Amino acid sequence: MPPPTHSARQKLRGASVEKSPPSPQEIYDEIVHQLHTLDDFKEWVYEGIEPDDGDLICHSLLSTGEVESKRAFINFNSVTKALWVRAFNPLAVQTQWMQDALWQTDLLSEKMWDRCLIYVGRGTTHHGFSGPYLKSCKRPDGHITVNSDSPLVVEGGWENAWPRIQADKDLWIYGTTSTHIVILLKWSKTADDKVQGVAEVWRRLEGKAVLDDELVIFPEPVPTPDPARDRIGFTQGLILGSMILEDQDPDVVIYLEMAKLRKIARKRLERQRLTIA
Repeated sequence: MPPPTHSARQKLRGASVEKSPPSPQEIYDEIVHQLHTLDDFKEWVYEGIEPDDGDLICHSLLSTGEVESKRAFINFNSVTKALWVRAFNPLAVQTQWMQDALWQTDLLSEKMWDRCLIYVGRGTTHHGFSGPYLKSCKRPDGHITVNSDSPLVVEGGWENAWPRIQADKDLWIYGTTSTHIVILLKWSKTADDKVQGVAEVWRRLEGKAVLDDELVIFPEPVPTPDPARDRIGFTQGLILGSMILEDQDPDVVIYLEMAKLRKIARKRLERQRLTIA
């Protein structure tokens, strides 16, 4: 047989078939397999996922034992169409930080538990979003939840995840009517591999997300900041809403102290053999 002509070779090169994107079943199977083999921190992202597919994948994954056993967070943002999976987060510092602040109030008292269900921590996956975020699901890094509402949410991530946590801030503010404060803990590493961090405080103002404050975590500020300015405040009324008791003052302010966050984060980072900037 004579060798193919130049035009035939061009035709053969042009006949390549583009690989089709993975199906929801293939994505589900891959995530389950990845989780099954994990024993350390890992996060990965699937992009371009249609809302109905993302919703199906999330609900299916949440019914498996692998997600809970690996402490995995399955997050889908139906606006950005990003499915974000994260397991064994080494910087889960927000739960202790929030609990420490609330234990100094009566928000976790027995009489409050008799009136409503208050949860402080992480681990609850939320599905009740609205508008373009309807098909989203989100397991926050930390949150204060009263019954089924989360008036305060904390999200965090390393530098490569910053666009996703910024998008998830919008998910909470614009996809709900009950979230009033979103705190973003943004971690990064310097050129010499030391950890630095900053806390962004976003508040709902007239239905929009507004950056209210930005506080340095590490390197620890020098001189030591005025404690009255080195904290994040919110009122009992903002957290409890209609669940507030008659003898509770809605204007009492609760503070998340940055000094406490630094102390908790320092211990967690040292345990991970990471050096602080």
